[in-house]
Amino acid sequence: MKYFNTGPKKIKDHLNDTTRRVDSLTNYNLRGDGIIEVHHFAQGQTLRINLSRLTQRLAVHGSGRGTGIRKAYASAAAGASGTIACYLDTDGVGDTVDVVCEVAGGTNLNAALPRLADGDMIHVYNDNGTWRSIMTFQASGDC
Repeated sequence: MKYFNTGPKKIKDHLNDTTRRVDSLTNYNLRGDGIIEVHHFAQGQTLRINLSRLTQRLAVHGSGRGTGIRKAYASAAAGASGTIACYLDTDGVGDTVDVVCEVAGGTNLNAALPRLADGDMIHVYNDNGTWRSIMTFQASGDC
């Protein structure tokens, strides 16, 4: 690793610390579980979800019968909670269902990425009567 040796001490220290942190990220030995796949390449890694394997796993969830993955469309922008009202399969048509969403590092969808607006699509499944998003959202703050 190459460190910064010239310039103002405060800036040098900050740049060297940042360099050490970025370098430590490249040393993680990531592995997938079949549903989450890790692909290594010269510039780093990418994470992908294998939807066919995820669908198979959801289909045998609970009683051995599942709903599979369905499309859900937000009926309004996300609010300050971990649930959002969505239309199933078609935007703006029919009754809405409440979809429970996990927010890593937080609880409110209006402060998580990606931001959900009216009409945005997410993928959901029925977990014994509770509709859940297959995606985990990430808490965020304003820049």
